[in-house]
Parts: sequence; structure tokens; C-alpha cells
Amino acid sequence: MIRIETQPMSLKPIPADMPYLSDGQQAYLDLFRQGKTVTQTVEAMLAQGRLVSFTQMYDLVHLLYKKNLIQNPMFKSYFDKIEAHAKPAPKSGLLGSLFKKEKPDEYLARHPFFRSQPPVITALFSQHAEVIEAKPGTFLCQKGHLERDLFFMLDGEAGIYRQTEEGTGRKLIGFFGKDAVIGEIGFFMGEIRTADVVVTKPAKLVAVRYQEEAFGRIMNKEVAKNLQTRLRVVHALAKSPFLKSIPEEAMSALIFSGKLRDTKEFDVICKEGDHGDSCFIIVHGSVTVSKGPKTIGVLGPGETFGEIALFFTQGKRTATVMAQRDTSVLEIKAKDFYGMLAENLLLAAEFEKLALARSEKLQQSA
Repeated sequence: MIRIETQPMSLKPIPADMPYLSDGQQAYLDLFRQGKTVTQTVEAMLAQGRLVSFTQMYDLVHLLYKKNLIQNPMFKSYFDKIEAHAKPAPKSGLLGSLFKKEKPDEYLARHPFFRSQPPVITALFSQHAEVIEAKPGTFLCQKGHLERDLFFMLDGEAGIYRQTEEGTGRKLIGFFGKDAVIGEIGFFMGEIRTADVVVTKPAKLVAVRYQEEAFGRIMNKEVAKNLQTRLRVVHALAKSPFLKSIPEEAMSALIFSGKLRDTKEFDVICKEGDHGDSCFIIVHGSVTVSKGPKTIGVLGPGETFGEIALFFTQGKRTATVMAQRDTSVLEIKAKDFYGMLAENLLLAAEFEKLALARSEKLQQSA
């Protein structure tokens, strides 16, 4: 899997005629020239108490690529793929060929998804799973389709493709690699696929085929409390107005990064003017948002708050958020939030654009 975020760039000398760089981009460039990776640069900026603009960082790295100043060939491979939009080949029916001598049990038992689940849950999934291989160009998920297959990536790589804003093509927004969970919301919630996920390097996966008689009782919350909690979070993310532009197949990283937190009616979760180091996604319940004495909104399941403080105000809360009734939220600490985004620069830039749009909307409401 191409993971440029953990690779040093090995920059050539920077020419004097470089386009204008913001102060933040100049700081990123100085760290890149010291041999820092994208991930290490994010960590260094946070350690200095400085904001990180993933959009500006992505634009800088892309500029260095276009100027042919990055010597590490992985960056060229990465951006060449994005520039070409890597259009998938037509779907070719059944995924690959089966490894008939291999059983999925051992793979699923080791997978992070199942570590908190009782053996009976792992066994249930194993009974309806098969180990498969898929060639580049094979669709795992296809936008607008209703297939309810669930995939656990053992090896290889798959790209996530979203329709462009103009609606005239598709663009690559990220990659899945080892241990990725693909198609989770479609499998558990029966939601229509919101993005194409296409194999970009020969892949080995465990495929779980949905069967109502086998998995329906899990959906009905008769089994596995830990899985129920995960499903509640998955469902909230799927319905999130803030995250609706992010393909549901890319949301697993958020689930692994967060911790479920229960609050009581009238609990203050964020206070205007205070410093905060978390953002939140409402899983169940509702909260009120106020600036000074004025209530400016009510948020419900799937909606987010706190991300503006992490992106734009150096942790300073811009509003007070209070639980309107007993409410559960997925709390993502700043360190985990930035760590997740620093591992996927493309996805990070998308999140930042969404947060900026939300910030501007809140300012208009105040």
C-alpha cells in the first residue's frame, strides 16, 4: 500500500522562484527539509502548540510533486495515481478465486474488529465467510448498489473513489490497506453504497456474505453488547450531515479512534471560551448549542461538535454544548484525531473543508 504520510520526501534544493507559501506552509516545508515525514510534521506542529492546516499541507506536497522536487519515488507513484483518477475497470462478476484450503477463522480472530467480541460472534462470521483474492480493477463496493458483503483486508490495497463536485467523473480520495474493514455500513444497516471501492493492488480478503437468518438477530440486539455499541456508532456516522460527503467506506478509522461517552440531561460537554482537546459525534440523544445567552441550535444523532476548536481556534471552544437529555457521544481526542488524519492527507483535507463550511454556517447563525 502506498502510504506517503510515513515516508521522508528527500527534497531537492528549493528554487528561488517557488510560488508564494503561507507561513504555515513555510513551516511545513522547513520540517520536510529536515527529513520529517507528514506524520512527524503534524506531531511537531502540535507539540509547538500550532494549528495544522491539512488543506495547505496537501497543497504544498502536491506543489512539490508538480515541481519535481521530491526524490522519494513513492510520492510520484501516489500522485500519478491521483492525477490519472485511476478509473476502475468494469465489474467482472465474482471476486477472484477462492483459497479453498484456507479457513477464515484464524484471520478473523486476529482482526482488530473482533478483539472485543466473544468467540461466538467470531464463529458466526466465520461460518459465512470465505478467503478470496481479487485482481486490480475489481469492485468491492459500487456506488448506488445494495450488495451487503463485508470485507476484511488481509493484504493488498483498494482505492476509495468519490464522484467529483461537477458530477462528470470520479476522484480518488484515499486507500484501504491491511486490516481495513470495507462495506461495514452497507452490511449492518442495509444502506446503499455511497462510493466505489476498487482493488488497486492484488488483494487477499475475508469476504462475509450477509444472510438475514444468520445476522438478523445481531441487528435486533440479541447478541454481543460490544458489537451493538459499534453498530450504534456506525449508524450515527452513516447519518451524519457533517460527514455525508465522506464515503461510508472510509469511516472505520473514526470508529477505532473514538471512545463512547454517556452524558446525563443538562450535562455541559463543552463550555464557550474553555480549552478543549476533543471533538464529538452524537450517537444517541441530542444537545443544545449556545453562544452567550443565545441558543443557536439543537444537534441530534450523527451530528458533530468540537471539531472547529481542533482545526481553527487552537482548542478554544466557540460555543457551549449541553445535553438536552441522556445522550451518548463518540469522543475523539485531539491526539487521536490528528493522528488519524496525519495518516491520510487526502481524507484530512476533505475533513478540514467540511469543518470550515460548518464554522462559517455557525457564524452566520450567531
